[in-house]
Amino acid sequence: MSLFLLGYTFENKLYNNILSVTYDISYVLCGTLTMNAFTIFYTAICCDLRNIIENFQRRLSVEDILDYEGLLYFYSRLKSSVGRIDPGVGPLVFTTTAYNTLCISNSLYLMLCPNLYGNATERLAICYVFLSTFGSFLAMTISASMMTEASSEVGSKALILRENKESSSFAHQRFIICAGKDITQTVWNIIPIKRNFSFCITGIIITYALMFYSVSDIKN
Repeated sequence: MSLFLLGYTFENKLYNNILSVTYDISYVLCGTLTMNAFTIFYTAICCDLRNIIENFQRRLSVEDILDYEGLLYFYSRLKSSVGRIDPGVGPLVFTTTAYNTLCISNSLYLMLCPNLYGNATERLAICYVFLSTFGSFLAMTISASMMTEASSEVGSKALILRENKESSSFAHQRFIICAGKDITQTVWNIIPIKRNFSFCITGIIITYALMFYSVSDIKN
């Protein structure tokens, strides 16, 4: 516990134990449970949206005569719905991503310095924090990127669809333009969450953890 208080401890062990228990409870309630609950919620939303997009893509492949006005109406409504969801969850995505990034980098650094912890229980706890936060981060980013990839496949499929003589060619062109723009979730409108986002953040975490480890005075 002294690591989180910059080396300060109370002379009375009871105070140290109370503070340690209070910290653990607040960490679990305000940190782990809250972030994991949002991660599950966000991942479920992205998976549901991906399933809707994939079903829409299968509809394009199965139907011989397509009503492009109806397709345009459905897909534009879907994109507008995602557009309304993203601003609402964007700040929470940013907060959760920052929290997971800090937890992953700190736990990875502590895993590289096992001499900081004397018993196996503390080392297992650090490994658990690393695996749980890294898994939470991957679940969020992969589910969001798979939704974007599904919408990209719809755009590719729209380019090769046959023209319907009974429907307006203008509606056909508008549908192609609408489907050509990917449906993406963002990190607070800062950066879209795609597959390269996961690799970039993971690379940054590993790089900085190794950099701090290399300049640390306590690694030995």
